[in-house]
Amino acid sequence: MPFGIFRRMNPRLLTAILLFAFVPGLAGACTMVMRRPGTPIDPPLAVAEGVVISVREAAIEYRPNRFTQGWEYLIEVVRSFHGSHLPGEHVTDQRHGAFSCTPVSARRGDHVLLEERAGAPGLTMVATRDARGLLPGPFAEIARIDGPWRTGSVPGSEDLKVRGDISDETALELFRLSRLDTRDDCEITAGADHAQVACGRSADSHDAATKVIFERDVGVWVEVMRMPPSRPADAATQSGSTIS
Repeated sequence: MPFGIFRRMNPRLLTAILLFAFVPGLAGACTMVMRRPGTPIDPPLAVAEGVVISVREAAIEYRPNRFTQGWEYLIEVVRSFHGSHLPGEHVTDQRHGAFSCTPVSARRGDHVLLEERAGAPGLTMVATRDARGLLPGPFAEIARIDGPWRTGSVPGSEDLKVRGDISDETALELFRLSRLDTRDDCEITAGADHAQVACGRSADSHDAATKVIFERDVGVWVEVMRMPPSRPADAATQSGSTIS
């Protein structure tokens, strides 16, 4: 087709043709979709909070021997929510504008949410603080819950450590729904929208051996994620168990 036809074409029609041709491919490459509360979450290998130390322009290789202008972020881990990454660790993340499926940008000093997933090179930025100054997601919410731990007071909960705005009866029911086969070092934490049951200690990590994440959906706690760090490749076990 002669290129002159594009010059004579209505700009809106040309835009529609280009979108029809290229957007399906981009949508296939970037699987970012809005999720409904209470639906399963693909478990990451690690989640952490970091602070951006520096940002610099860099030539980013997006294909073999193909480069585009982008940004390189040097980030220091300040808190580990899940996984083996420790505070003080430095990670590098690169972003290259239109070719990026996760268009997160940050400035020096910003706090960011970091995730590591199977097949990825390591921790990468997935979000910055929202308008309230808070990092999003279940791990960040659970980490914000403070106050003293207490021991459960209802029968069967005496060896469970509980923290947050949750009754001992609900904490015990969350433990039962988690279907964990150990009560060693069991900690149950609950916030407004998310709760976590973490039991045992991993032999090769500072983290809990198993974590089960629940999300509140219309007043009902629903399991959305199960994360055993010792076997990250098999961590995608979900449950339909709920409690109100």
